[in-house]
Amino acid sequence: MKKLNSERLRKVKLRVLKVQEGGEIATPRRICNLVKKKWRPRGSVMTEAMSSTSVEEKPAGYWKKLLLKEMAGCKDSTWKTELRHMNPHTGMPALTEHVLRRLHIQWEITLISKNGRESVFKQTHTFFEDSSVTVYWNRGVWPFMSSLNGLKLHGIMGPSLPASGDKPRWRSLIHQTSFDKSVHWSFLGADKLVKLLRFNNGIIVGVWRGNWKIAFVMVNLHFNKLIERSLLGSSFCPYIPTEDTALDSDHGRHGYTLHIVLHNPLQRIMCHRFSPLYISRAPFQGDYVQLVAIDLADVPQHKPVAKISVPWQAEGLQGDIERCCMMTLTVLDEAQRPFWCVSSPVKMCNKLRVVDLEYAGEQFIIIYEDVEGKVKMTFVWMEDLQQCFLVQLITAFPAAKVKRRFGGES
Repeated sequence: MKKLNSERLRKVKLRVLKVQEGGEIATPRRICNLVKKKWRPRGSVMTEAMSSTSVEEKPAGYWKKLLLKEMAGCKDSTWKTELRHMNPHTGMPALTEHVLRRLHIQWEITLISKNGRESVFKQTHTFFEDSSVTVYWNRGVWPFMSSLNGLKLHGIMGPSLPASGDKPRWRSLIHQTSFDKSVHWSFLGADKLVKLLRFNNGIIVGVWRGNWKIAFVMVNLHFNKLIERSLLGSSFCPYIPTEDTALDSDHGRHGYTLHIVLHNPLQRIMCHRFSPLYISRAPFQGDYVQLVAIDLADVPQHKPVAKISVPWQAEGLQGDIERCCMMTLTVLDEAQRPFWCVSSPVKMCNKLRVVDLEYAGEQFIIIYEDVEGKVKMTFVWMEDLQQCFLVQLITAFPAAKVKRRFGGES
């Protein structure tokens, strides 16, 4: 009986395993032989991969880039493909906000005390514009400004609440700012409770009046290379993008596009796009060229502007600091590639009425300047209309910047 059962089992297996292989039925023995043949790399292949010769043939920076990609855990091919779709209005990647949210990218600041102790604060609010994002921190136990030595801003990727056992979140250094007395900072504005201090890299620190204890921190980040800066740097070294150069030296003469937004952490104040604009020599500044977007003499170009202010909230209190806001400015060349990108807090200052206009009202001016360029905006407040008008907008940048980008004479 036992022999009969084994014979029936063998016949059943043959019926089930009737797989054609070279015109023959694959028997159980033959299938077992096939299963046992597992793939193994040839010894010569492994030797070649690990040889010092193949390592030395890699281009400079190959292993560093590979390490950063592996540690960051990001799929380059996916988000780089998504960033190819450009917003025709701003010239920035149209899906930047979508990619930032999909990759769970956030930003955190690290305050460094004078004794070397570090305190990390996670973002509490973000406000997305079409070409920038304003990040706000106002929760936690904040130190006094006098006890601090500096601040670091990192981009972080991963779930906001990592589960137990998850690997640490990747941190990419974006900015590092010193609070040393030798570092220049400027007073931005104030109300009855808070003073705003502007440091380099567009960082705003709000301090309580009287004791100079930090109340909140704000940073405005331009979309240009923002995802790369938030992912591809390390904890100690920021990502440095390669500078674009034009193949056609005449591109610097064919016309630029200027996109400018004034906003605060809650709302947009003004947004305009000017194209095409053509460079001309800046008067009294032979080493600068300029783009005139709004001319004082051209009244139809003048633009109405909403109230310029920065609202804030901290420790259950809130306020509104007038005559200051965030400025996000993008200059594109004819090929719609970024030529100059700025995200910075700015403030309005009173201006003597040196130019007669059709408007009868108080004049104000906003001036921004860094090593890459300058921006000048002139405003007029019309008391009878209770409305502010932008009557002049000029951007200027060094002629050497144009030569370096496009070549030839500017």
